[in-house]
Amino acid sequence: MFTNRRTIIILFSFNLFLLGCGQESEPYSKEAARENYTAQNKNIEQWSNVLLKDLQKRHRLVNSISDSYEGNFILDEKQYSARFVFSSNFPEFVPDRERRIDELVHEINSLGVNAHVLLWPEGAPNLAISCVFENTKPDYVSGQVDFVAKSCPSSFYIAFRNVTAENLSPEEVSIQAMNSDEFKVDALTVQFQSSTFAIPINFKVELAGE
Repeated sequence: MFTNRRTIIILFSFNLFLLGCGQESEPYSKEAARENYTAQNKNIEQWSNVLLKDLQKRHRLVNSISDSYEGNFILDEKQYSARFVFSSNFPEFVPDRERRIDELVHEINSLGVNAHVLLWPEGAPNLAISCVFENTKPDYVSGQVDFVAKSCPSSFYIAFRNVTAENLSPEEVSIQAMNSDEFKVDALTVQFQSSTFAIPINFKVELAGE
């Protein structure tokens, strides 16, 4: 579906070849080649714009959750604190030239979230356990992101929320975040699954300091 540079070069070379085919058809061939080349450029430009808009939406969502969230949960009748710190693995930048289609596709496929998760018994931060997750891809449609790694004995299944718009589903929160620089994913619902117990723990975290 994607048009690559080699395809463009081949098609353009073929069009140039047509320019020399017969004197009677020469005016038509030149015009056809010109129109064909113009149409190809237009298609490439249109597809680049589609990809760029999609990339910008994804960056908005990742930027919206790139922050620190804190909350509490109960385990074995003891209270624990939790902190989630998220950051983009592919910071947004504006180049001084138009990006090629393959560059846009690469960034769309690469964009994700890095996370540092800390859990500790209430009042004892020196006993914290931590997990680091890298290059995790959010589900932009469902408004969720799953943090699972072999290096961490615990998994965290997270859904995006908004404190002031509690009626919005994670899907709706994701859409809002992708379409507005002002909208903030300021809360998360967390399903915490540890390797040491079978029953998952559900709790909520909000932006630190909120």
